[in-house]
Amino acid sequence: MLAGQNTANIDGPLAPAGVITGTITGNSGPIAGATVVLEDAWLTTTTAGDGTYRFEGLDPGSYFLSASAPGKA
Repeated sequence: MLAGQNTANIDGPLAPAGVITGTITGNSGPIAGATVVLEDAWLTTTTAGDGTYRFEGLDPGSYFLSASAPGKA
């Protein structure tokens, strides 16, 4: 090993990153452009044209989601 170099050993598998996915719908079907907030992780995304959303790279645990869309109650 050269001077100034460090090594690290990682024993065992790395924990896989978690994913949360879903679809925001209303009385007339999927809602595009809704804001979805993953409150506990301070993450925000916007739903696609089909109302779907996705959060990736999450630690295991429980999360609280909220969603809002202009003109929707």
